[in-house]
Amino acid sequence: MRMLSLPSVKNLKIISGRSRISFLLCIFFIAITFTSCKSFDTKFRSDQDTLLYATRQNSIFSYGDTVHFYLNGQKIGELEGDTYFALHIKPGRYSVNWKVYSGSGELLADLDYGSAVFKAGVAYGCAVNHAGFAWRKPFDNYDVDIQGAMRRGVNLAEEIDLRDKIKPLK
Repeated sequence: MRMLSLPSVKNLKIISGRSRISFLLCIFFIAITFTSCKSFDTKFRSDQDTLLYATRQNSIFSYGDTVHFYLNGQKIGELEGDTYFALHIKPGRYSVNWKVYSGSGELLADLDYGSAVFKAGVAYGCAVNHAGFAWRKPFDNYDVDIQGAMRRGVNLAEEIDLRDKIKPLK
């Protein structure tokens, strides 16, 4: 039977101490990841209400950019990093456009999502994403029936009632 020498025992303790710290760090990062998810849970205001969530999703390279959201050609507002608007609209056809400007005012992206028909009692999502070094559309211009869906770390910027301000397209 071979006995471990004193240096081997010290190294064993150091390794097990390091693995405990690594394990705790791993648990910490998992907890942060899951607690940073939020759900889209704005309440419908009537049976004829439609919700449109307009979401800006950043990368570490895009925080200085300004993102403008347009509905039927009218500017609704500007979104800061990882935020969204919850828009109450009447059912009907609407067009969506995003414009992104750099900190110096240069137009970086003019993304036209075209028009879509939004039905009453349904929550839709529309996002602009910074992927790598450019602003892009997601694979689908609109997500359908996303009420209660979990999203990574986006925060409500503003809830806006547009039912009497912006009419659907003909």
